[in-house]
Amino acid sequence: MTLGFDLFVPGSATFESNPEIARHAMTDEYTVERRTDDIDANEETQLSFEIHRDDERVSDLQDYLGARGHLVALREGDLAYLHIHPKNTTPQTGRVEFGTTFPTPGRYRLYLQIKPDGNLITTHFDIRIED
Repeated sequence: MTLGFDLFVPGSATFESNPEIARHAMTDEYTVERRTDDIDANEETQLSFEIHRDDERVSDLQDYLGARGHLVALREGDLAYLHIHPKNTTPQTGRVEFGTTFPTPGRYRLYLQIKPDGNLITTHFDIRIED
């Protein structure tokens, strides 16, 4: 259960425009590709990510905090979130997969943590969930 409340702070704020919806993210020397398209709300979805270094698929995904990866999805507007653990992941494939259901359509930011080659990396993707 997550409880929330509004916190009001005086002063002005500046906002940046949202980044484009992307299939690739880069961090350190790794490129992570989101392999899943056309995600619909209220339907079981298999999110798949493939990790590359120097244009080669990484063949050594190690556990971090007891799992091959961690994924958090934050919904735009109210910041409701999903914390998702991987499924169907074989370390030698360079791919990590997560099964989840997004409760509502809209824009979400996904934060992915994985440990290729013993290096912990965190990256993010913006996605749109359809009705």
